[in-house]
Amino acid sequence: MSANKSDEITLVDFHLEQLDEPEAQLVRKRLEEDADFRQLSQDLANTFAAVDLLPEREAPSDLVAKTMARIRQAKQANAAVAREEMARPLVRPTFSLREGIIVAASVLIIASIFVPSLQEAKRVSRVGQCGANVGQIGTGLQEYASANAGMLPAANGKSPRWLPGGPQSESNSRALFHLVQGKFVPQMAFQCPAAESSQPFQVAGEMHDFPGSRSVHYSYQHSIGSQRISREDPKLMAVAKDMVILADATPFYRNGTFRPEEPDTAVSENHSRTGQNVLYLDMHVGWVNRPNAGVDRNNIYLAEGIYNYNGDESPAGPTDTFLLPAFCGDN
Repeated sequence: MSANKSDEITLVDFHLEQLDEPEAQLVRKRLEEDADFRQLSQDLANTFAAVDLLPEREAPSDLVAKTMARIRQAKQANAAVAREEMARPLVRPTFSLREGIIVAASVLIIASIFVPSLQEAKRVSRVGQCGANVGQIGTGLQEYASANAGMLPAANGKSPRWLPGGPQSESNSRALFHLVQGKFVPQMAFQCPAAESSQPFQVAGEMHDFPGSRSVHYSYQHSIGSQRISREDPKLMAVAKDMVILADATPFYRNGTFRPEEPDTAVSENHSRTGQNVLYLDMHVGWVNRPNAGVDRNNIYLAEGIYNYNGDESPAGPTDTFLLPAFCGDN
């Protein structure tokens, strides 16, 4: 089978999750109908699977220097081999030592440069796709606020409790689901491409929240009870460029329970604990590798001054970012 170059590029983008959803749907449809296209896709999938088995690591800062040093060593070895071969002109093995050195050097360069670079490229690509999701949510929040007297969506609810267990609890992700219900943001935008698991879903008329934690991978500012954010509040708009209102999922909760972590270093697990995309109240998106990214270096995942949680805590003040776990209520 002679592979079409355009098909190869399309499938590489598909497996790296760089296609938008309409393009991805076209690829899936063609995979069902075209056997040759399906075989090419499987070959690429096998290649990526083999790459994924290799340990991920950052490319070292002295990679260029080490590579040049290895090239110089290879040249010196080649020169030594050449002198040896000139001394024994009648002996010519089928596979020479020089050829062996070239093969070994090629393998070494591929292993030390190409594989880490590919892994890093995939990671950076997913960070970028996630950032695009967060930006799309920000646009939806702006449109929602414009249609609701400047107010951002809130979960409301009668109970102040936002963790399951005990008295009736509320789900903070209901606030974000207003964006889906009102068609301000498509539901797929709430699933981070780097998260461990995702659960696509179809919106039904009776739904008031995401169907589960695998359908929403972002944490939103505490909006339980009377907590509301107004984009027309002068005090809030004065710190809008520094106040985080949404980010990759909080690292402090799992399966409905609080997990004590080092507060100054704990970052979201969405991106293998390398950092998180954050959305600020002025609706710009940033990538940060620490949790202290709010107003006055406020920890965006914890209420100011509180380090142990029962599930009914609230922000210390109007500019205190306190991002709650998504889909945290009993429903």
